[in-house]
Amino acid sequence: MEEKFKINLKIAGRAFPVSIDRNEEELYRKAAKLVGTVSDDYSRNFREIYKTDFLEPEDIFRITAFHFALEFMRLKSS
Repeated sequence: MEEKFKINLKIAGRAFPVSIDRNEEELYRKAAKLVGTVSDDYSRNFREIYKTDFLEPEDIFRITAFHFALEFMRLKSS
């Protein structure tokens, strides 16, 4: 069994420490980057649609989570 090691994942400007298998580091880092990118895209789109700069970060992450859940369900059903 591979020993766990700690990394800090930066998601939307915040660091989250996680313990992972070394062979999964790239996967974790790519996933964290993807979440940040999708969240930034949603935030930008909402600012354009609703003409506001004030968005709750929790709402952006809720929509991001929904997006990933929807994509997961599409992949699962295919």
